Amino acid sequence: CGQPRRFGSFFYIWQRWEGYKEEINQHITQGSETVIEVLDEPPAPEEPLNILIVGKDARPELQDGGPGRADAIMLLRLDPRLMKGYLISVLRDTRVEIPGYGAHNINAALAWGGEELLIQVVQDFLGLPIHHYVTVDFEGFKKLVDVLGGVDVVVNQPLIDELSGANFPVGEHHLDGEQALAFVRSRSYITADKERVYQQQYFLRQLVDQHLTVANLAKIPEFFELLKEYIRTDLDIDTILRYSLPSLPDIKKAPKSTRLPA
Repeated sequence: CGQPRRFGSFFYIWQRWEGYKEEINQHITQGSETVIEVLDEPPAPEEPLNILIVGKDARPELQDGGPGRADAIMLLRLDPRLMKGYLISVLRDTRVEIPGYGAHNINAALAWGGEELLIQVVQDFLGLPIHHYVTVDFEGFKKLVDVLGGVDVVVNQPLIDELSGANFPVGEHHLDGEQALAFVRSRSYITADKERVYQQQYFLRQLVDQHLTVANLAKIPEFFELLKEYIRTDLDIDTILRYSLPSLPDIKKAPKSTRLPA
């Protein structure tokens, strides 16, 4: 008698879970139909996979109903055969040819043609296929850090930047979402955007090392429920888990990072 009841409860929970996932998937993949047309076909399981990660500045006061400008542009390359990950950053002021607009800073492509145009421009610039994309705006970034409980970083030199709001003395800091955004956006360095890219890569490695656990991966649907207004991607939750779970031990070995000069 108890066994059928337990099975019925499990089936009910499973049904709710599937419906819950479907609702989130519809939200986060909204508008991806046209973007998919410019993406490359996903490779075979043993081949390298490239995911474009874009942090966008979509503050209402800085845009006119458009998608905003790309504030951070990174390509995450996962190589199953080498069991390694590579993070390639593109400086947002890199001058490139943008189809239909001529030579401009690469971050303008998002504002003028959405994810579709930015993907095409990054593909041409890097000479690499892009199989998937994820864009997250400032509010989504802050909420992600807060949902995870913050991120610990070490500051090696005083970081004060009125524009980004960064104000960190030398030492260890536990950053909440607001502080984390100020940290990764600061350009208060001698080399400006070049050092900023290194800081972004450092922060991402810290986030991965501190929070990429099996327990947190199991909570991905909960995270996306909180973040669904701020994230756009062609990846559904099942695909994210399929990519993440098998490679978890290797992803946690800090991915090799590099940046491309402007």
